[in-house]
Amino acid sequence: MTRQPVFVFDLDCDQGGVAYHRMAVATGPSEHAARSAVEHLCQSKGQTVTDATATPLARSRLSAARDMAATLDGDAALGPAYLAKVDACDCTGGFTSRGVDMTPLDGSTEDFTPPELAPMLFNDDGTYALLDGALIMGLLERLEASGLPFACLYGGDAATQFADTAPYIVQLAPKAPLTRALFSAFKKDGIQRGLWADEAGIIVQSPASLRALRRHFRRFTYLQDDTGKRVFFRFYAPVTLRTLIANMAPEDLADFGKGVTRFTCPGKPAGAFVLERA
Repeated sequence: MTRQPVFVFDLDCDQGGVAYHRMAVATGPSEHAARSAVEHLCQSKGQTVTDATATPLARSRLSAARDMAATLDGDAALGPAYLAKVDACDCTGGFTSRGVDMTPLDGSTEDFTPPELAPMLFNDDGTYALLDGALIMGLLERLEASGLPFACLYGGDAATQFADTAPYIVQLAPKAPLTRALFSAFKKDGIQRGLWADEAGIIVQSPASLRALRRHFRRFTYLQDDTGKRVFFRFYAPVTLRTLIANMAPEDLADFGKGVTRFTCPGKPAGAFVLERA
């Protein structure tokens, strides 16, 4: 029997007037048939598909899509649903900061996250990283090979011109090599391994989708100086989170952290710094 093609769908869905983004995998004799299977499955969950972009599984870089396809039981399967707008996130309460006594991974275990941080990560919210391409050599190539969903925070010509040094947002997975690298810091053959010590980005947790968070954080990639000139703002640098952002006026912090439940980054002089909803 000839195996039917498998498609990966990037979905826009609606449930009771609330918009969601989610991934789906479906099989069928055609893309249309596979989409119909996805729509029926979404309807059984109380959601209506308002838009769908299909990619043949063979052309998808997403590890999660391949994993879902490998265990597909039926015509279609749905990934988690994330809110399509940060304004729709039910994130209440102000932010409070604290330090966490933790030790980054040293390469001697099979863990992907430090045990002190593991209970906070990969819960019902999505776990994302905002990463600085200027501090991670070959970041774009690394993201392309990671199998994780990602996007550049710059748009237009800037995304192309500064592709090697731009900031990126990536949705992490619990057992992804990039996740382990972000929480690791050790030397091997005299070379620093892992990215924790490099302070190359921050961790963000939110019920919003990657697309929604990219749209939100793009607002903060530029600031105007006293002359009116636009300059890049590296809000994704841990030092900026620990000092400037954590001490913003409450209304400014509420705007910056809209849709976010927790920020995490390397602490100083050690451990982790956490800025989270009270």
